[in-house]
Amino acid sequence: MLIAMEQIMDCIENPVKTKLLLTLQTKGTATPKELHQANSEIPKATLYRALKSMENAGILEVVLETKVRAVVEKTYAISKEFAHMDEQVVKNNDGEAYYKLFSAFMLNLLQKFEGYAKQKDINIAEDGSSFTAFPIYANAEELIEYNEKIMEVLAPAMTKTSDDQKLYTLATIVSPPIENE
Repeated sequence: MLIAMEQIMDCIENPVKTKLLLTLQTKGTATPKELHQANSEIPKATLYRALKSMENAGILEVVLETKVRAVVEKTYAISKEFAHMDEQVVKNNDGEAYYKLFSAFMLNLLQKFEGYAKQKDINIAEDGSSFTAFPIYANAEELIEYNEKIMEVLAPAMTKTSDDQKLYTLATIVSPPIENE
């Protein structure tokens, strides 16, 4: 199912839908009950309407249906089409959609930092949180090569191998090019 760009943008711009997407991105799959437990500030009726709308748009897919008493409980996941929507945006060379995707990406990072900053007894230096920006000169082929090398270095860290490891989000951003000065 091809997802219309309007439906994608509606989902990204809607705070309830964005929260549900972020929860599903973290959990992988979840039932409405689990989504409500993770987002208790969302009224149940609103949550169910958002899930139905996202399912109808092809943004979410039902990966399991379990009969619980007289009701069928759905388990949701982000659809493969939605997970690869960035490829569609690039293919269509849609600058507005690209900006909105980036805004959603940044919102996700801001929410992670806000959640961390609101915790009691944080230790920024000991916890290893940081952010930096490095200006680099490169052409398109070099950027692809750098990204491949970064992924090669990080691949072993994408699987938890011991109980003392914590889950971090390492984000990379390649800004649009600045005209040569």
